[in-house]
Amino acid sequence: MSTTAPTPQPGAQQNPMLSLSMLDRDVTVTGWPLLPAKEAQNFIANAQAYVLPKGETLYRVYGGTAGDKGAYWSPAPPAPGSTEAEWRRTNAIEYSWNTGEFVVSYTAEADIPLWKGGVESKPAQDMQKQMLPDYWLVGGGTQFFFANWLIPGFKPVPEGKTPWAGTTQAGAVAPEPLAATPTDFDPSDALAAQAFRLSALADALRASAEALRATPTGSEADAAALEGASANLISSANTILNNIGKDPKMVSAAVQSQLGLARNVGLGAGIGASETVDRQVTEIVRGAAVLSGRAKGS
Repeated sequence: MSTTAPTPQPGAQQNPMLSLSMLDRDVTVTGWPLLPAKEAQNFIANAQAYVLPKGETLYRVYGGTAGDKGAYWSPAPPAPGSTEAEWRRTNAIEYSWNTGEFVVSYTAEADIPLWKGGVESKPAQDMQKQMLPDYWLVGGGTQFFFANWLIPGFKPVPEGKTPWAGTTQAGAVAPEPLAATPTDFDPSDALAAQAFRLSALADALRASAEALRATPTGSEADAAALEGASANLISSANTILNNIGKDPKMVSAAVQSQLGLARNVGLGAGIGASETVDRQVTEIVRGAAVLSGRAKGS
C-alpha cells in the first residue's frame, strides 16, 4: 500500500546549505536596546547595531497569529508580482505562524537605534502545517529587530495586501489536546520537559486571550491570534511527545523550530505579554538551544 509523500510548504527546500547562526547569548552595545539571546537566535551571525535614520521607512508583513506591531520588520514591502514562496523562503516564515496577507509601514520620526541582520534559517513545515524533516526555509533576507513598544503612541500605517493575499492556505493549526502528561515520562527526560514548557506557555496565552475578551477595549483579533499561537505550541509539543524514541528527525525539526519562538509568538509588542510569559519564552528558546547543541557549553 503506497502513501502520498507530504507536500512541502511554499518556500521550503530540501537539505539546502545553511548559514552560520548567532550564538545563544545576549548581545549588548552601549546606547542600543538589548538584543536578548532569544531574539539573537533569529539572526545569522551578522546582527549589528544600526541607527534607523529619521525619515526612513520599514515594512512588516503579517496576518493570522502575527500582528501588525511585531518586532521584526523589513527594508521593503513585497514587490508587485512576488510570490508567497519567495517571501517565506527569504524570511524563514513557517506556514502555521504568519499568513502574510497584509503590509504595514512605519516611518521613523527621529533616529532610532535597533538591530539589523540576516534572517536565520528555520525548519519548514508541510501543507498540513506539520514539521517536515530535511526541509528548510533558508532565510538570508534582511530584517530589523525593532523594539517599537518603547516608542510612545507607536502606530503602523496600513499599506494594503500582499500579492498572494486571498490565495494562501497558511494559518494556525486546529486546536488539539496535549498528547501526554508529565507522569507519562521520566522526570529527567529533557525532550519531554521541553514539550511541557510549550504546553505551559500555551495555557498562559489562552488565559491572556480570555482576559482580552473580558476587557471592554480588548481586541478580538488579538485574542484570536493568541489562541492560534496557543494551538501551534500544543502542536509542537505533541510532535515531540508523539515521536520521542520513534522518529528523532521529527523531534529534532520541532526542537530547532522552537529557536525562533520569540519571533513567531511576537510578544514583544505587548500583546499578551507579561514578565512570566517572557520568562517562559526565554526558557523554551534556551531549552531548544541546549537540545539542538546551539547553547554555549552544550
